[in-house]
Amino acid sequence: MRAQFLNRPLLVAFLGFSAGLSFTFGVWPAVLFALFVLWLRNWKISAFAALSLAAGCFLKPPAPSGWFETFAFNGIVTVASVPDRYADGVGCLVESQGVRYRLSAPPTPLFTLGDQIRVSGELGPLGEASGYSGGAQGMIRAKSVVAIATGPPLWHWGLMASESFRTIVESHLTPRSAALVKGVCFNQTAGLNLDDWEAFRRFGVVHLLSASGFHVAIVAGALLWLASLLPIPRVVQLAAVFAVLALFAVAAGFKPPIVRAVLMAVVALSAYLFRREADGLTAVSLAGLATLAWAPASIADLGFHLSVAATLGLVMVVTRPRWREWGPTLRVTVPTLASTAAVFPLTGYVFGEISILGLAGNLIAGPLVGFLVVASLVAWISTVLVPPIGGALFKAIEPFAALTMDLVDTMGRLPGSTVPVPPYSVVGLCCLYGILVLAWGRYAVD
Repeated sequence: MRAQFLNRPLLVAFLGFSAGLSFTFGVWPAVLFALFVLWLRNWKISAFAALSLAAGCFLKPPAPSGWFETFAFNGIVTVASVPDRYADGVGCLVESQGVRYRLSAPPTPLFTLGDQIRVSGELGPLGEASGYSGGAQGMIRAKSVVAIATGPPLWHWGLMASESFRTIVESHLTPRSAALVKGVCFNQTAGLNLDDWEAFRRFGVVHLLSASGFHVAIVAGALLWLASLLPIPRVVQLAAVFAVLALFAVAAGFKPPIVRAVLMAVVALSAYLFRREADGLTAVSLAGLATLAWAPASIADLGFHLSVAATLGLVMVVTRPRWREWGPTLRVTVPTLASTAAVFPLTGYVFGEISILGLAGNLIAGPLVGFLVVASLVAWISTVLVPPIGGALFKAIEPFAALTMDLVDTMGRLPGSTVPVPPYSVVGLCCLYGILVLAWGRYAVD
């Protein structure tokens, strides 16, 4: 198993960089990484690992401020993340004089990443709901927002796409179905009530509400199929797919999970251009490194960790030789089982329980959500181009969306759908993943 790491220096670099970023919150990840490097027994990899660890320490996000006073705030800030829309406003990260804050603002005027806005309101401590997010040191509760300057066009194209999708979906579907479709397509989950959220979590499919690897794979597959029908060179097809995926990531909020997924898709598909076979572990590592280098505070983002863990579980078990040998049953169950098992230690650590229906949930709800993503995007584009066709498609989508919500609600309420687990520390979490890696080395490595 040691050779699996020695032949993938980017994987070692990703682990070292992550351990260095984690210095903000504790030293145990770095200590365990040092023991891992000693186990590798290779001086070249050790030097490479030390550099990656040092780079992570240099770029580590700031620790939470810990202050609790409230001040009046009136100043110009730069929007540092794509805003999330809620029922009564929007929320995002903003930056002022090199310090990041969470911003809670009225829904208008519309603004997005890179814009400069003048904010008047109150600056206070982070609330329990917001918590430490993106390196924020406090919360600005805005009473008024005035647009000052716009950022790069790409972010506004994404804003226009997401707003167009939201408006069209809300006008064609019932509120509950529209909330589901907006969530699974563009991370717009403001319309989902707490009971629906809880049902998705207990059924083990809450990740389907956050655009990430599953959603990018669905969209990329549909785009590749569509591009293959056109008489254009493969290189041009891939370039077009990459451009659409980038816009999709921006429209979906450009959050760490979807950024990682799009980068991984670009890396994997680019292997064709160099006549190489894509390596899943290397692709995940490169995408993870790029995401963390761009946004170091993502090291504290649960969505990023869940996305990486699920994808690593998938690519570590599902190899090309096995895929060729497996029949339809194994092709459906093994990837789902691998990705579901890979997130169990993390969900147990964070939530104190795991969903025993996770495998069944992904096998049942996954195909329905995949259909909803593709069908809803097609219906949206059709509505923009030919409204009657789009309206007819949305009428066909409505029963599938309602069925998905009813199914998740029913299964999520079954007694015993989740199992509580004893609390454990970060060290225990790392040890659980160490056991999974050892199992992979014993049974899964070709």
